[in-house]
Amino acid sequence: MTLAEIKAMLDETGVYVGYGFVIDRPPPYISYREAYSNNAFADNMVNAEVAHYDVELVTTKKDEALERKLKDVLNSYGIPWQKTSESVVEDDSTFSVIFEFEEVKNG
Repeated sequence: MTLAEIKAMLDETGVYVGYGFVIDRPPPYISYREAYSNNAFADNMVNAEVAHYDVELVTTKKDEALERKLKDVLNSYGIPWQKTSESVVEDDSTFSVIFEFEEVKNG
């Protein structure tokens, strides 16, 4: 998937979606980013590129319905995901839930 395709998929949640960090936007919103790679190597070369993406749902309080909507969108695209973090961000009084998925880009 390209970054544009990931954005289009996440847009199906009905909330604002931005790449990287969302600034000056009231919750709820989703930010996503290619967090890191975990490539497979063979013969001193990258044999398969594996990109790991973080999808962060930011709300003003725990919002189980919106989390379910995000999970349903990911599931509808056949994306295996993990919920990796859930926290209160005290600096801006928001609630953050992070989901992670990976994609083999070639290999």
